[in-house]
Amino acid sequence: YRAGETEDYFMVRAVEAADGITDSLLAMNFHIIEAPAPAFFITSDHPVILNMDAVPDPINTCLPAGSVLMPLSPNRGLLLSHHLISNQVVPLSEHQVQTTNEMIVRHALDAVFADRESQEVQVSLNNTPAVERVPLRA
Repeated sequence: YRAGETEDYFMVRAVEAADGITDSLLAMNFHIIEAPAPAFFITSDHPVILNMDAVPDPINTCLPAGSVLMPLSPNRGLLLSHHLISNQVVPLSEHQVQTTNEMIVRHALDAVFADRESQEVQVSLNNTPAVERVPLRA
């Protein structure tokens, strides 16, 4: 790229990267996950969660290794996995929803959103360590 064309250069790289991962995403199994009442999903300004761990931890997360999760509503989310979990809506435990919400809080850039107040969500917010962010520009 040439000086002054930085935005175009990065846009081209982003499109190339997206083109490269499209086939991988389309090869995954798409599942709808559901939170049991009274649990619910939150979302954030960075709502897509990528679990790149080589070995999933079934006690602490509902996300299999190499999976992608995105909340769709307070009650349901979209889970992309390399493994078929079910052809039905996949019910999660309250613990799995809480763990998912904690991941959403950790991945948020500036804002977290919920459709109701909840002590569990407040605990997730309070227990998430502050992360020093590197500014994009000086």
